[in-house]
Amino acid sequence: MNILVNLKSAVPSVIFCNICAALMSIILARSVSPSLLGTWFIFVLIFSSLETINKLQHDTTFVNFVGKRKVNFEDTLPSILVISLISTCTVLLLFLFFEKKMINFFFNENFIEGNFLINFLPLILPLNIIFFNYLNFVLIKNISFYYFVQNVFWCIAILSIITTVYFFEYNLIGALLSYFVIPQIFGIIICMFKIHKNTKFKFKLNLDNIKKILSYSFHIYLFGLLTIYILNSYRLFGSKILINAEFAYFSLALIISNFITQPIPSALSTIVLSKLSNTNSVNFNAGKTIQVFRISLYINLLVSLITLLFISDLVNFFYGNQYDVVFLIYIKVVFAITLLNTSNTLATYFITSGEIKTNIKINILVCIFITLLSLILIPYFKIEGLILTLVLSSIFLFFLRIIFFSKKNKFGFKDYLITKKDIDDIFQIVKRKL
Repeated sequence: MNILVNLKSAVPSVIFCNICAALMSIILARSVSPSLLGTWFIFVLIFSSLETINKLQHDTTFVNFVGKRKVNFEDTLPSILVISLISTCTVLLLFLFFEKKMINFFFNENFIEGNFLINFLPLILPLNIIFFNYLNFVLIKNISFYYFVQNVFWCIAILSIITTVYFFEYNLIGALLSYFVIPQIFGIIICMFKIHKNTKFKFKLNLDNIKKILSYSFHIYLFGLLTIYILNSYRLFGSKILINAEFAYFSLALIISNFITQPIPSALSTIVLSKLSNTNSVNFNAGKTIQVFRISLYINLLVSLITLLFISDLVNFFYGNQYDVVFLIYIKVVFAITLLNTSNTLATYFITSGEIKTNIKINILVCIFITLLSLILIPYFKIEGLILTLVLSSIFLFFLRIIFFSKKNKFGFKDYLITKKDIDDIFQIVKRKL
């Protein structure tokens, strides 16, 4: 099984989605002030944190278990939806309890706009969990259709933001509808039609399967909570210390860095989850994982290096002269984001191979490290401290994942060097007509 074959369909889709996301950020940055844009990014951080708390990762476990034939798709799907409903209601109750404190803590600037955005969370959280549940259902059935849904989702999102923000000047209201409401509704409809068209489901809860899935997904959920802490904690802490405009500059640099470095690792992680869940050969899985890791690492490092030659002009052209400082932040963080995104393939390997506890151990160490950095660097060095916290924690996480992966599979330094076979496989995939 050559899982690299799937890159030909996966990578263009992921690149397209990233282009749409970048265009949406450009339209929004051109339509609002840097301070208001910073308010938007703070809200997105809050949403992503609540989203992770809401997602028990039972849908990810479901993909893995169906692939390994531990559960039946049709019999277990209703149980997955019920779990999602219960978790969403629980998180919304907790949110309503802390809502006012959350608004007062994070939104010193643009309080009215921040309050407005937060009040919409009870609507967009349920939409989000339903959409991603069904997206994972589609991933089980047809990986090509999975990417088709992703493409449709972002097409609708970009058309929506052009209409609501650019033409009608709804600003943050339009952004809210375009990012979190309209595309999710269309995505849910498409996925439900695909899943339920030819398959009949009996609404019967399977308690054994629920127990089995929740027992395994608990570790993935814990891993997800630790991951979101790594990704968001220092930024949430920084958002309290920095002025909104500075936080907007930093966030845009991350968006551009992810746009450059995320497509290949993201596509490969999805493929690894989908394809390696269908085989129990540990050595085979490890060999394929290190190959896709090597390829994504070296391609991303090369691409990141090339972008330094022209990214300044692109930032000024697309975002405007008021965002020229974004380039200075980009050149400091892009290689750290490269390491972070590339190493996600190794984290996905640990999930598919039943070694989720390894991910948890790694993330606990990184959480301690990033907390210490945040408390020491950000209060004293402001935005430079925020940047340094990101860089050092990304490097630390990258090498921890390599060390644990190498120790488990007995890989050495030479195994991480790109080979002639890797290059040949890439050229074969490019030439092959799927």
